[in-house]
Amino acid sequence: MKPIRIITATVLLLIVTTVLGGCTPRSSAPSSSQSQAELNALLEKALAVKKEAELTLKGNRNGDQLTVDVYINNPTQKGITSVQSWLSFDPKKLEGQAIETADSDFELLAPYGAEFDTEAGLVRIGRSSAVPVTKSMIKVATVRFTIQDTGTTAIDFYDYRDDLKGHSSVDTIVENVPYNILLTPKSPALVIEN
Repeated sequence: MKPIRIITATVLLLIVTTVLGGCTPRSSAPSSSQSQAELNALLEKALAVKKEAELTLKGNRNGDQLTVDVYINNPTQKGITSVQSWLSFDPKKLEGQAIETADSDFELLAPYGAEFDTEAGLVRIGRSSAVPVTKSMIKVATVRFTIQDTGTTAIDFYDYRDDLKGHSSVDTIVENVPYNILLTPKSPALVIEN
């Protein structure tokens, strides 16, 4: 057999096995009524999960130093597994100094767990816990700023979305499915007058 035919036969065999490898017998594929029933059950579970948690900021000013505590108000004490609490601020008026998580009720850092983006005016806070936190008032972090300029400024929660794709969320897990139970944050979350 010529080498070109061997190569061609090998390529065809690879293509056929790859295509057929993804096929399943008809008997094992779910029927459309089964799929629709599963989707309906998932939708019912999602609708049963109420948005009721609130992210809140408590500020304390001492001269040009500002301390901001980030909390979750969890009135029904749902098991919270993680939180993203990104804050936006005016970097011309506030300078981020530190993000402290030692007294947080969450023991683990989540992605972008504790960092400033000074150019964008963002505080990135992400926390999680191996065991869901069920307190009614949950401490997330403490953020320290130096006030740089006179005048009024604000700190807000950044990029809230209804689902899990935003940067401000409070997450719980119901039957192995994560849900964001954060109510739309109030804006501005904290006003600083100088």
